[in-house]
Amino acid sequence: MTTNNTEVESIGNLRAETGRLRAELEELHTRLDTFNDTRRAMLFLLEDLEENEKKYRTLVQNIPGVVYRCLIDSNWSMLYLNDEIESITGYPVSDFINNQVRSFASIIHPDDREMVREQIMEAVNEAIPYFIDYRICNSKGDIKWVHVRGQAGFENKTEQIWLDGTIVDITDRRLAEIALNESNMRLQSATNAVRDALVVIKSDDGSIVSWNPAATTIFGYSVEEAIGIKLHDLIAPERFHEAINNSMRTFSASGEGNFVGKLVELTGLRKDGSEFPIELSVSAMQLSDGFYGVGIARDISARKMAEKDKQRAAIQLKGALLGTIKSVSLTIEKRDPYTSGHQERVSKLATSIAKLLGLTDAQIEGISLGAAIHDIGKIAIPAEILNRPGKLTELELGLIQSHPEIGFDIIKGVDFPWPVAEMIHQHHERMDGSGYPQGLKGEEIILEARIIAVADVVEAINSHRPYRPAYGIDEALDVVRKGRGVLFDSRVADACLTLFQGTPAFTF
Repeated sequence: MTTNNTEVESIGNLRAETGRLRAELEELHTRLDTFNDTRRAMLFLLEDLEENEKKYRTLVQNIPGVVYRCLIDSNWSMLYLNDEIESITGYPVSDFINNQVRSFASIIHPDDREMVREQIMEAVNEAIPYFIDYRICNSKGDIKWVHVRGQAGFENKTEQIWLDGTIVDITDRRLAEIALNESNMRLQSATNAVRDALVVIKSDDGSIVSWNPAATTIFGYSVEEAIGIKLHDLIAPERFHEAINNSMRTFSASGEGNFVGKLVELTGLRKDGSEFPIELSVSAMQLSDGFYGVGIARDISARKMAEKDKQRAAIQLKGALLGTIKSVSLTIEKRDPYTSGHQERVSKLATSIAKLLGLTDAQIEGISLGAAIHDIGKIAIPAEILNRPGKLTELELGLIQSHPEIGFDIIKGVDFPWPVAEMIHQHHERMDGSGYPQGLKGEEIILEARIIAVADVVEAINSHRPYRPAYGIDEALDVVRKGRGVLFDSRVADACLTLFQGTPAFTF
């Protein structure tokens, strides 16, 4: 009985132990399942981490410029750099990491190292980003300009232990800026050396933005006085302001105006209130904020005075010359009493024809003179031939017909502002080529000579000659009418006929 009880007790204990072990086994299975789930989750996380790291590295490698992390020490010891560092410096990434071959500080230009450290440490101490342009020396010994930006990284939000940032190669931009600055300096030097006033204004309000030393000399205002002031308020008399304002509105909208691209003479105003003549040229310059006017002004006071003196001298010389020439012409007429006053009357008619044809005042003045001395060549013809009442021999006629060439030779050396020598040379030419001495025809004969030719014929036929009586004005006009378009220019002939048929009619 005792034995049975013992066995029963043992069996019970065994069952209890089995149950406990089964429970522990189930717990182990549960833990194993949990571990497996955790392991699988960790594997997924690792895969995601690797994928994200690949994306991050790809992103960093593709960022234009260098991405870096370095320690805040004397070497700027690099903890991380992307591959772009090699394209800028010529050195591989591995050279810089932990200063294995060289430190980043070693490639900073010696003249810039102190400046770089001061600016970075100032930004670090103030906990703000830094932006610095400085020079580095690459593997070939060439100097490169870089733009570096970055900010300190913190450990436990308080201790600054590294710098994160980017490095961009700005060599091309910097060299362009240096070249531009040098160009601007050369331009400024050239501008300062110019003897003419060089002024730049904004088109929207006409305010002065540039004023060279010559402008100060010419107008009397210093640079400080001129900058920002409207140009016309400063250097133009008030009576011109409205016209200038209207022109400025057009210029502001289109870069065009009354003065743009032209050389004009205007009245300038000095600081002391005195007015003086200036020569002005304006060109338009379009920038991002609108049009600018670049004006070059020259004080032409001295030139104007010289021109007036020259004009006075020219008038005096012209008067003396004309007096001499007319004296010669009068001498000719005295040698031939039958043609006394002929040249003066031809000049009067030729001048009237020229006016009716609408010629300029200058042309009319030239014709008046040319006609008044058209027979000056007769000074070389013997008086007995000029005054002979009978028929001339062929030789004598040849001498008479040489007077246009003789007159041309006398006058051709005189510097007239009109073709006077040609008028004298051609006044016996005819439209059909039948005239003398050159046998010119049509447009080969200058207009002035064509006018004098008609006036000469009319006056000669209307006047007495040693070899015939006067035929009268009707006969003279009939010759012009019949010779119209053949011997004489049609327009000139018509103008002559109109003068004598008008009210009042032309008279000598």
